[in-house]
Amino acid sequence: MNGKCISGPAASSGRLTRPAVLALLLAGSPLTRGSLIVPYGDAADVAAPSATRSYAEQLDARAIQVLLEASQIEGQDQVINVQALSDRLFQMVEKGQPSQALRAARKLAELSPDSPEAQRLLGHLNYVQGLAAEAVPPLRRALELNDQDMATRMLLGVALADAGQFNEALRHLATAQRAAPRDGELRHNIGVVLLRAERFEDAVTQLRLACRLRPENAISQHDLGLALLGADKMDEAIEAFQAAIEKDPKYLQARRNLAAAYVQTGRLAEAVPWLAGIILDDGPTEVWSELLNVLWRLADGSGPLTPLGADDNFEATYRQAVEALRQDRPMESMRLLLRVFATRPELAGPANDLGALLAAQKHEEAALLFFGRAAALAPDEGPAQRNVETLRGDLMRRARLRGAAEHWETERENPAKAYEARVALGNIYGELGELPAAQTAWREAAELAPSAALPHLMLGRIAEDQGRRSAAERHYRAALFLEPGQIEALTRLATVLLHYNQPGPRRQGLRLAERVQTLTGGENPNALQLLSAAQALNGLHVAAQQTALAGAVRALLQNNQRLAQTLFNDWQLYGRLAAGAAPAGPTPA
Repeated sequence: MNGKCISGPAASSGRLTRPAVLALLLAGSPLTRGSLIVPYGDAADVAAPSATRSYAEQLDARAIQVLLEASQIEGQDQVINVQALSDRLFQMVEKGQPSQALRAARKLAELSPDSPEAQRLLGHLNYVQGLAAEAVPPLRRALELNDQDMATRMLLGVALADAGQFNEALRHLATAQRAAPRDGELRHNIGVVLLRAERFEDAVTQLRLACRLRPENAISQHDLGLALLGADKMDEAIEAFQAAIEKDPKYLQARRNLAAAYVQTGRLAEAVPWLAGIILDDGPTEVWSELLNVLWRLADGSGPLTPLGADDNFEATYRQAVEALRQDRPMESMRLLLRVFATRPELAGPANDLGALLAAQKHEEAALLFFGRAAALAPDEGPAQRNVETLRGDLMRRARLRGAAEHWETERENPAKAYEARVALGNIYGELGELPAAQTAWREAAELAPSAALPHLMLGRIAEDQGRRSAAERHYRAALFLEPGQIEALTRLATVLLHYNQPGPRRQGLRLAERVQTLTGGENPNALQLLSAAQALNGLHVAAQQTALAGAVRALLQNNQRLAQTLFNDWQLYGRLAAGAAPAGPTPA
């Protein structure tokens, strides 16, 4: 049974009333009532009653017009080809002539009151034009004339559901389902009717089966997500929406409902890229309001976001926002900028400043959205254009990394590439900033290759980034046990030990720094910087001054001006320490 998807109306006219579904924290919930699948079936050519005026088999525009006018049609011995007429009328709907098509179907049903195909065609056209209640009577008549037509029965069930008559709709759909128990469309429609009737657990059961029968169908996955929301199974609902998007990345409603589910569960940061992506893909304008309100809540704003009032000083508020940003008060600046932007969205400056704040917070998609708006509002200003180009490049790089991660995830269970896959995933997730996923990959790599030092080195780096100094020390020591001459592990372990404010660890850090300097042949300015810091922290200020100066010279010879300046500053500091002019030591590199 083939079919055509007719999307359900927006939530504002929906039937879902359970708080778990309607209490979304976005203004204007994007949840739909679920999407019913409308069957076409296979209409046969049928002869009209003798009183019906007939026309040529291959209907053209003139023949349809004749039918519309109910004029005399010659050749009463011919037959009406309802399938040909049906095709033509649906073409008229697609070409923007729905009223003419519906008038023709009404006339045909009037001329052929005992033709189930003609009655079904009228019901079908009524339904696809949003006239569910008007679709029901001709579909009931068609079923009276041919109660074995399961496609008509299914269509009647769909129309009854849209008309709010859920019990009768379920009876017809259940009858059709018994005739075709493996029909995924039927299971889907039963699930959606149950969803609209607020029988959420029953809807979940039917929609799960529909997903199994049609595993590649994104609509069933999406509507399963709606049913799971109604059943208060939020995490499973999020997974269902994600599955729908995987099957159809352009599925706007699934993306919007996924964002809404994230907001409802308090995962505001995860909702931001989805809402921004919808707007970037020219989604509905009301998504702007949803995104701004999510950002407002992320910035600890109280109540709903409201524009500045008539008594507020716009310029002063904007200056306060810029000053808060300059003084590193990002949340305050975000709140002020959001109110400024909500008041004057046609100004490029606030949009650009919001883009900068969001980029700093790693909300790249949202930053690109605001930068792009600023660039469109002020096309002659270079900074906004450069910001857009930079962020687009970063997003493309992240997309490539995501693609690589997907590839290596498929290799996890391949024995020949198991270790290689973990190493690749550890590096990729680390570059994406997803440290828990990176940590998992490196731990699995360490288990697969117990004699490899690299996983322990990378686990140490992750622990150090997370501020877990003891764990970092443990992993670096494990790496050095497996590979004693590993320069990076030696350097990082020395740095960790030097950060302890205790003589013992600092002496160990000095010995490790001396070893790094020996292994690098005394030519590496970074190794010399580490050694000078270790010497200073152990009270060897004169030696530290000499090492820092040697490092500065090496850095200059290698044309590393920034490091040379840092080491020269260290040389001056260590000189003051040697002379007793400063009480404190340096921070290790």
